[in-house]
Amino acid sequence: MVRKMKIIKVSSFFWPVKGGMEGHLYYEGKELIKSGHDLQILTSDSSRNGKIKKKFSLVDGIAVTRFPT
Repeated sequence: MVRKMKIIKVSSFFWPVKGGMEGHLYYEGKELIKSGHDLQILTSDSSRNGKIKKKFSLVDGIAVTRFPT
């Protein structure tokens, strides 16, 4: 029996910002969701070139919360 985990990951950036860590978190997150786990990403509202206005979103089942930077 696989236990359902509640997982939080913290990163400076996340989708739609593109980069190695952002891609890793996205694809790993999709697999964790597919396995039945809950995943939340805590990240900045920075897009490297400005601010992302939406502070909470679901990205392919991954809950993303953005904080002011």
